[in-house]
Order: sequence, then C-alpha cells, then structure tokens
Amino acid sequence: MNSPMGQVPVWARSVRCEILARPNIRQVVLLWIGCSRRCGLCYGAVGTCTGGFHPPAGCLLRGCRIETNLWLVSAQGVVPLSTSLDHVGPIARTVRDTALLLQAIAPDGASDYTEGAEISSLRVGVPRAHFYEALHPEVDAAVETALAVLKNICKTQQTADLENGLDAINSLSNLLTKAEAYGYHREHVAATPELFISRRRLRRILSGADVGPAAHSGAVRELQEMRRSASRIFETVDVLVTPTVPVPPFKIADLLGDPGDAAE
Repeated sequence: MNSPMGQVPVWARSVRCEILARPNIRQVVLLWIGCSRRCGLCYGAVGTCTGGFHPPAGCLLRGCRIETNLWLVSAQGVVPLSTSLDHVGPIARTVRDTALLLQAIAPDGASDYTEGAEISSLRVGVPRAHFYEALHPEVDAAVETALAVLKNICKTQQTADLENGLDAINSLSNLLTKAEAYGYHREHVAATPELFISRRRLRRILSGADVGPAAHSGAVRELQEMRRSASRIFETVDVLVTPTVPVPPFKIADLLGDPGDAAE
C-alpha cells in the first residue's frame, strides 16, 4: 500500500490483530459485539462514535473503550453517519487490552499507548456543567465515588467546564449529523425507505433535507472553531472525567417497540 498507514482503512489494519468487526457497525451490531466481548467470545472490537452510542456500549457492558480523536485512526471505509464527526475506536475488556487494541490500529509511528502513565502527576478536570446535571442516583453515587478515589491519587482535581457549553455543541452536532446523514443516504431513503428498521431514525435522516449548503458550510466552520477552543481546556488539566451515561442500563423489554430506540 502506497498511502500512509493513517489513511489505510482500519479494517485492513485489523487483520494483523484478528479483529473481526468492521467499523461500520451501529446500534444492535455494536451491542452484539459488546456482549460478545463481555462473555469472552472475542478479545475486543472496533466501533465508531458520532453521537455517543459507542461509549455506552463500553460502559454498560463493564468494558473499556477509547474514544479517539478524528485524526488518530482513519475512518476510511466507515459507512458514515456524519463525516465531520465520525471517529473510530476500540472496545475491550480491560484498560490494557483496549490500549493494545488501539496500538494495533493506530498509524505506524504513533505514541506507545501501552506505556503506563504516572497517575500521581495527572491534573484531573471535572466538567460539572451539563455532564453532572440530572444524573440517576446510582450513576451519581458511582461517579462521585470514583472522583474521590482520583482526588487521592492524582496531582490535582478542579472544575473544568467547556467554553462553548454543551447545548451549543449539541445543537451544532445535530445539524451536521442530519445534513451529512441525509447526504449519504439520500438515494437509499428515496428508493427503499422500507429497509430502514427504525422509523425514528428514518425520520431523522429525512429531516436533513431541510439543511441547505450555506447552513452546512457555516456549521463546519463553527465546528472547527469550537475544536480549537476545546483544546485550550487541556492547558490546565490533563484529563476530563465525566459519567458515560446519565442512567443505568435499560431493560430489553423497554426497547422492543422500535429497535432504533437503543441508539436514541
């Protein structure tokens, strides 16, 4: 292959470490590999995240996942939800397993993600705004317990809220996701709408038809500025600690009405 390894589809790199799942997995498929990993049927898997579905799969199934930045692992070959937001990362049983998996799919010459960090030197940031609001009591108790442990073993712990606020970020993310999902699926939803299992997801894709080119271009520029401002938070902290999900796992019976509800 003549292209840089960072541009090689992640599934092509995965062959050398026996990852069997391609990264275009969504919804039920991601839960399936999460369950397989939890039951010991596979070492780990690779998934994509756009609007947060990959993280709950790791958390609710007592696993570890790494949500990489957009440039670390190539998204080439991924069936997109949003080309501006999709990113690829591993999920495995333990932190070390996940680091080993990331090392395998990251570009050659990348940092050694398997090296142990000196926890006592870490500056921990806690973005209380939004992330810690309206938590289920069980989740709130678990996260506060974890923060108390980290406070004792890390260098510092401080509040570190995002500059733009998560409401503005979510609004921008929703606009980009609608527009780019519709751009990719436009022909499919027009020709074979009955093949979309989730009626709710189909409606969300169709809503992207209302986003014009000017609005999309403006949103992309705004996203780039938000990413620049977000990087500034790491001038004072090394890591951010947040709950992965605000509620405990759902019961399967609660999701049987529409299979797409699991990702909403």
